Amino acid sequence: GVGGALSEALAARAPAQRLAYVESEVLRVVRELTGAAAAALTAETPLMEAGVDSLAATELSSRLGALGGVVLSPTLVFAQPTARAVAAQLLERVAGAAPVAAAVPAGGEAARAMGEPLTLAGAVGQWPGGCDGAAARLQLRRACGDAVGAVPASRWTLELAVDVAALTSTQASCARHGGFVSGAQRFDAGAFGVSPAEAGAMDPQQRRLLEHGYAALHASSRRRSSLMGGDGGVFVGIERPDWAVAQPPSARGSVYAVTGDNVSVAAGRLCFVLGLQGACASVDAACASAVVALNVAARAVAGGECGGEAGGGAAVSLAVSLKLAPHGTLGAASAGMLSSDGRCKTLDARANGYARSEGVGAVVVARGGGGAGGEAGAAAALGGSAVRQDGRSASLTAPNGSAQRTLLLRALGRASAGAADVSSTEAHGTGTALGDPTEM
Repeated sequence: GVGGALSEALAARAPAQRLAYVESEVLRVVRELTGAAAAALTAETPLMEAGVDSLAATELSSRLGALGGVVLSPTLVFAQPTARAVAAQLLERVAGAAPVAAAVPAGGEAARAMGEPLTLAGAVGQWPGGCDGAAARLQLRRACGDAVGAVPASRWTLELAVDVAALTSTQASCARHGGFVSGAQRFDAGAFGVSPAEAGAMDPQQRRLLEHGYAALHASSRRRSSLMGGDGGVFVGIERPDWAVAQPPSARGSVYAVTGDNVSVAAGRLCFVLGLQGACASVDAACASAVVALNVAARAVAGGECGGEAGGGAAVSLAVSLKLAPHGTLGAASAGMLSSDGRCKTLDARANGYARSEGVGAVVVARGGGGAGGEAGAAAALGGSAVRQDGRSASLTAPNGSAQRTLLLRALGRASAGAADVSSTEAHGTGTALGDPTEM
């Protein structure tokens, strides 16, 4: 163990009693800092809810670190939002206890490996900076240059959309730039049997999903004639659409308005056009919508919901995000989430928020790992995935480091892999003082 008063106190106690003792010490220090009454503060009370602001969080880390003879991050409370979570982290550092978050259930479906890896095939996408296709993200990094620019006229003119005089300078700056895909207004309506009147009322996100969903299935050698009436599935990651806000009041009474911006219809349209009768759902999990939709698709295919031979025995997982009105950007800017210069400086001392951007992508999830069995256009194999929530974190939108560590361990467990098997990672990377330390 590490030197310090806490280490000596722990040595005098049985292992089963140590966590409770450290919890009591954490609660004692929190009460001293905040003046919170004992009855109002439990081990599971979010510390920010109990009055621990950023200044008190720094002091709490300092005092607990001195007590345990260790150096603790000043952002400890953001990553470990309750006294119990802080105590578990402190106990791990001082006494070398096994990480509490590592206790993933050994039995049961939630912790079992997925079995044979699933194939990800027919990947297509469109991203800011004019990058399209399966290798678009790699192109974006290497060749497409700066993907953030001024808001195109096809999205919004700030002066016409809101009262500019009522905006702060940060809001006005953030709402004038972003990452935008090109050609979002174009749509081959006739190819999907959509009338001009209905196409005009459709959220452009639905148009992108139709085109990219069909393209992904086609790229994996699946044809319309074989898909009709089969149990192919569709799972869409999509956030609250801007389309209704962007439309003039006169358009809201259209017969097509109800389905034009409905998120459930966003997934249902592809099923309707191609005659797919498998599982179908739209998922709104904010920034995680795409990966949650992929997880749901994978579980449906692995579980046989979309596993029959008819319809290709597969599911298409799609995600889309188009910024069609400035209101969401203005709200995020007000909350201090966005970078006023439009540059997301992730894990950097200069980090001052993120930039909002667009994208659309689709991939076919099928049985058979690594393209085995002749899966055309196979891009990768999915060995395991998992989804969890932050629960009672520091605030409604704050991350929870211990919950996210458990998430990673469960995904690895389903892939029958260990941390040492990971060769690369991709971060959410908000470029914020709250998100970056937790993610690191």
